[in-house]
Amino acid sequence: MGEGAIPLSVGYAQILGQNQGELFAEVLPVVMLGSLTAILLSGGLNLLGKRYGNLTGEGRLQPGPQEQLQASKEDPLPEPQVADIVAAGLFAISLYLPGPAVQQAVRPAGTRVDALHPPVNCARAASPQLQAGSFFVFRFFQVGVTYPLLFAIGVAMTPWQTLMAAFVLPS
Repeated sequence: MGEGAIPLSVGYAQILGQNQGELFAEVLPVVMLGSLTAILLSGGLNLLGKRYGNLTGEGRLQPGPQEQLQASKEDPLPEPQVADIVAAGLFAISLYLPGPAVQQAVRPAGTRVDALHPPVNCARAASPQLQAGSFFVFRFFQVGVTYPLLFAIGVAMTPWQTLMAAFVLPS
């Protein structure tokens, strides 16, 4: 949903100038069929790999002279404290908020305003404590917020009559 049907229908709606909810209902069955197909094929490949282990590479991504994976040279992140988590949340918000203002200033005339993607820490400007707090905030939203939010958005945005009509076989 979050990586397929919703962004696809938003993009189609912007390009075609149509209602996003109606396009979502048209795209959703195809995305669901693709997901089901991927799940069934991956289950079949897993079964095949368990039965014939020599086909899997036996845990190696690339066969070669180096049989063991190299350990990461970076030190692990420290345990985040409450202050680190709050600082990481404020840091993320402070990076995100200028996005719409910057886009409003640099966008071509007559185009829609969507938030710019926030900048990332490419220069390693954040301290290890801030990075640990950021990872904690990321995991919290990934585990505790994303799935309920996607479910709620999916239920709220789905035009159910159009979706059910898409599943009816033509006569």
